[in-house]
Amino acid sequence: MSSVCLTIAFIVTCLLSLLSWAKGERQVRSSGAAGTQEKSVCYGRLGCFSNAPPFSSDIPLPQPRKRINTTFHLRTRSNPVQSHVLKPGRPETLRRSNYESGVMTRIILHGYSMYGTLEPWINTMVQAILAKDDSNVIVVDWMKGAMATYSQAVGNTRLVGAEVANLIKWLMDKTGNPLDSFHIIGFSLGAQVAGYAGDRLGGRIARISAVDPANPGFKDTDPRVHLDPSDAMFVDAIHTDGNTLLGVGLGMKDAIGHVDFYPNGGNDQPGCNMASSSEGSILYKLSVTFSCDHFRAADLYIATINATNGPLQGFQCDNYDRFRQGTCMSCRGNRCRSMGWDAERVAHKERVKFYLQTTAEDPFKVYHYQVKMHFRNVSRAKEVDAKLYLQLRGPEGETEEVALKEGNQVRIVPGHSQKFLFSTPTHLSKVESVSFRWEEVTSSSSWWFSSWFGAEEEDSGEKTLHVKSVKLKPGEADVQTRSHYCLSRPHRGILAKETKMFRSCIRRAA
Repeated sequence: MSSVCLTIAFIVTCLLSLLSWAKGERQVRSSGAAGTQEKSVCYGRLGCFSNAPPFSSDIPLPQPRKRINTTFHLRTRSNPVQSHVLKPGRPETLRRSNYESGVMTRIILHGYSMYGTLEPWINTMVQAILAKDDSNVIVVDWMKGAMATYSQAVGNTRLVGAEVANLIKWLMDKTGNPLDSFHIIGFSLGAQVAGYAGDRLGGRIARISAVDPANPGFKDTDPRVHLDPSDAMFVDAIHTDGNTLLGVGLGMKDAIGHVDFYPNGGNDQPGCNMASSSEGSILYKLSVTFSCDHFRAADLYIATINATNGPLQGFQCDNYDRFRQGTCMSCRGNRCRSMGWDAERVAHKERVKFYLQTTAEDPFKVYHYQVKMHFRNVSRAKEVDAKLYLQLRGPEGETEEVALKEGNQVRIVPGHSQKFLFSTPTHLSKVESVSFRWEEVTSSSSWWFSSWFGAEEEDSGEKTLHVKSVKLKPGEADVQTRSHYCLSRPHRGILAKETKMFRSCIRRAA
């Protein structure tokens, strides 16, 4: 089946299931029928599962083990394509496999899905990991539990988490591999499964990587219900879909790890809107809009495993608005971290937020710069609403022209400085010059008044900006040295739509 059909089928299933779940929640709350639901179920060595607090009676209890049928598929460098099935309690399946002691074991968990381990990103991730690292890679298939209604799939995550914990205990017992040699990578609901597994192991496994952890069914719940930093020695998360369907994202917006990365703010990803999908039916375009942001997290994580162009680097910041203003470019005090495979903890801290921008396609990397522009306060200078455009040039060539502040208007106040974020996929070893132009933004009311009455503003068409200097601070450089750029004739103003070149100049006092 084509990836297009897979995507559309996934979207239709998600929509119907989420709508059904929402309707069911309303019925339970209005009829008071929650008390009639089953209170607990027990599944042998995996223990019992109750819907008593902190869990909710709105979420069904896990289905039977045989119904979910969780299976474990091992791949190593010795068998990168054909997997070996491991069955806890069946030591012969381990003996016949290529499972290695003394190396890391990476466990991959899919999310809510009709196709489980057949989803293309899973094989891509397995191959990337094996190319990067000599690991035992175990793909967990819980498709039969994940293709139920969404609310039932949420309930099933608890049992699947127990199955994964049972697998890890069995492998430790049979191979001697310690808890700190296990790393779980979970996508969507799979990230929540990882949390339950880690919790059952006392939070002592090495790492959980949450790839856009699922939001519906987990938002605003007790930490015992969703993944949190106590579930592993190191929990890192990538958030890409915090706001999609009717204002509710498929992925969690809240920080839930030791470090949490928010590419492009964690909401709308480049290339993931109907306008950017030029081909296909309306249904296909809707599917792109609905799911692309969510699945982008898996693509980003894979891109970080073998990052030939360098890491995708995040910058510690309080929120995305401040990051877009260019105020969070400092890497002092370990305030910069690689996202994904090479992510690291910030000592003694939890839920530390990092932001970055990406492109729409692999390898997704951009280079970030803080731009600081100082505007002169000359005689008769006035405040101006403008759009600003910058282009950088270096030994390797030039970047594309970038609209600062994402093309939104900027209020220019003479005598003041302003900071902006500039990002580009083009790598320049050195910035030799900066090209700058601006456009005036006229309010609609002013345009209407002048058009109706024939009035014109004084010195219309002759407004100028007086830019004293442009300062650049590279985000990805090993040494973040700010460079200064000036005009050859700095006292001349710059007319609207006029392009001026700023070249490296002697550093002056800031």
